[in-house]
Amino acid sequence: MAKKAHSFTDSDSIAHIVYESDDGTLLVEFTSGRQYKYFDVEAARFDEFVAAPSAGKYFNANILNKYKFERLK
Repeated sequence: MAKKAHSFTDSDSIAHIVYESDDGTLLVEFTSGRQYKYFDVEAARFDEFVAAPSAGKYFNANILNKYKFERLK
């Protein structure tokens, strides 16, 4: 399984993301400790997320309410 991971040290809301290219899932861990898995996410979204000036703003504009998800914890 091919994975890409990134930790955000300068975000108040997003702590860590992991993208699994084999099945198109994106795991988002928030600074609160909550984790959500988003499904059928395009591979380019991970790179855009990492490069965005604000991880929280990118998440709100491009991930939140755009993909099916499940809360993990």
